[in-house]
Amino acid sequence: MAKLPFVDIQKVAMANSSHDNAISGRAGRTGMPGLAAVTKHWLRMALNKEEQCSDWDARPLSKRQLEYAACDAAVLIDIAEAMGLSS
Repeated sequence: MAKLPFVDIQKVAMANSSHDNAISGRAGRTGMPGLAAVTKHWLRMALNKEEQCSDWDARPLSKRQLEYAACDAAVLIDIAEAMGLSS
């Protein structure tokens, strides 16, 4: 079985914008920018993070949590395209 290639969007974003305080200045406790900062920098749009601190241990997940998670995943494709990483 062939391994699928993967790219750590967060690391690429940090490396490509280390000169840009708009994103490197938003690094969180890990030293890396969050998805909202990366989205704002690369796509010039705000990412809704309202459900980020909701109760993710509760089951079933709410419709809003599912939509939030799907949006977070989908925006990575747009960011990769903006970075020129998609084929």
